[in-house]
Amino acid sequence: STLIRGVSNPYGFALNPAENILYVAIDAAYANTNAGGGVQRYNWNSGTSTWDFAYTLRMGAASTTGARGITVDFNGAQPVIYCTSNEVSSNRLLRIVDNGSSVSADAGTNVTVIATAGTNKIFRGVAFAPQNCTQTNFYADADGDGFGAGLAVLACQQPFGFVANNTDGCPTNAAKQAP
Repeated sequence: STLIRGVSNPYGFALNPAENILYVAIDAAYANTNAGGGVQRYNWNSGTSTWDFAYTLRMGAASTTGARGITVDFNGAQPVIYCTSNEVSSNRLLRIVDNGSSVSADAGTNVTVIATAGTNKIFRGVAFAPQNCTQTNFYADADGDGFGAGLAVLACQQPFGFVANNTDGCPTNAAKQAP
C-alpha cells in the first residue's frame, strides 16, 4: 500500500524518537487537511502495524504552497516543525507548531515565517546544528505549581511543562507542595 496520501512527490521526512509520529514534507500544492502539499502527519497504529494519516499542516493562513526541507524539534509538549516552502524564488523558512488539531493546521494559524530568501535566491533545506551545552536535570510539573517530581529528564534547555526542582510532594495537586 502507499504511505503518502494524495501526492507522489514526498520531499523529506522526520520521525520522532519514540518512532510513533512521522512528518513528511510534500512538494505539491495544498488542497485541504486531507490531501496535497504541506507537511503531512502520520501516527503509528501498533494494532494494525501501519502508519495512519492524521492531517496536513498548511504553510500559512492563505498559502497553497508545499514543503521541502524539514526537521522537527520533539523536545517540548508539542512538536515544532521547521521547513522550507516550495516557491521557486524567494521561498520561506517556516516554524510550525503542531498542536494536534487539523482545524488550526488548515487555518495556518500555527505558522511563523522565520525568514524569506532574497530575490532570485532560495532556501534548499533546514537542519539542526549540534550545540555545546551544560545539561541540567528537569522534573515534570504535572500540576503546574512550579514544583517538579518524578524521574529527571536531562536537557540543555528547560522543556515545556518541566522545572529544575524536584520538591513537589503532591504532584497532582497545585494547591499543595507537601502532603
